[in-house]
Amino acid sequence: MLKRVLIGLAGLAMATVFYRRYRYEKEQVLLTLRAGSQLLNGVEFAMQGKGKPILILHGGFGGYEQGLATAELLGLDGRIIAPSRPGYRRTGLANGRTLSEQAQIACQLLDQLGIESAYVLAISAGGLSALQFALNHPDRCAGLILLSAQGPALTAMRPAAYWLWLMRLFMAGDFPLWVVFKIGMWALIRLNGNQRQEGDFAKFWAGFFPGSDWQAGLLNDLDQLLGLTGMPLENIRVPTLLIHGDQDLIVSYNVALDTYGRIPHAHIVTIPGGTHLIVATHGQEIGKAVEWFIS
Repeated sequence: MLKRVLIGLAGLAMATVFYRRYRYEKEQVLLTLRAGSQLLNGVEFAMQGKGKPILILHGGFGGYEQGLATAELLGLDGRIIAPSRPGYRRTGLANGRTLSEQAQIACQLLDQLGIESAYVLAISAGGLSALQFALNHPDRCAGLILLSAQGPALTAMRPAAYWLWLMRLFMAGDFPLWVVFKIGMWALIRLNGNQRQEGDFAKFWAGFFPGSDWQAGLLNDLDQLLGLTGMPLENIRVPTLLIHGDQDLIVSYNVALDTYGRIPHAHIVTIPGGTHLIVATHGQEIGKAVEWFIS
């Protein structure tokens, strides 16, 4: 009996330490994220560098920091503007729920920064907003770069069962997400076995936890995707480059092929064996393609 009590007390003590560590890390991550950005008329963003303006629209599970990490991993040389899309971080969802509203917000941000036009680089879930930007504001879009990006064809595809399970888990709360994040990063590092890529994964996913800081935006992205009835990609007239891995299980390569086939004079770069995380595994290769496109 005494042995069981001691084991129980030891387990409780370990759980307490574990939970305190979670609370501490959550507080520190949020402090770091808030310190790295600024607010302008309700829109959170960060800006760095000089040269040609490049507006980076992040994907899900993060915010502006994902855009900055992408610029670093690809070695982009330019004036990087990285906003948090509506519902992510400190950019309120009320600022723009629909794709057209999000495109308008991006234009207003460029106005306030005194930028006439910019290259627009979209990652994953940022793809639909970027496509809408190119459709609605072609004079403000010097070129469109879609990196592992969503497209209209995704609405017709059923997501894999494991992906739906992960989504439900991610929405369960910050503590289980923290545990998944710790285990997931450990597994990626051990399976990958590459120290440089270990750092690249860590940079890109720096804002994955806590989920409460991006949950509203991700849910809205899902609503916009599921409610999409069509997008006239044939009307896009800006130079367009697609970069996609042919083993992407999150946004199928077929989605990229559909987008590529419908946008006039688009270019596509296929990463053989590339997954949804090619930004972290093939950064140098992608950076060269983007540099070619912009120059």
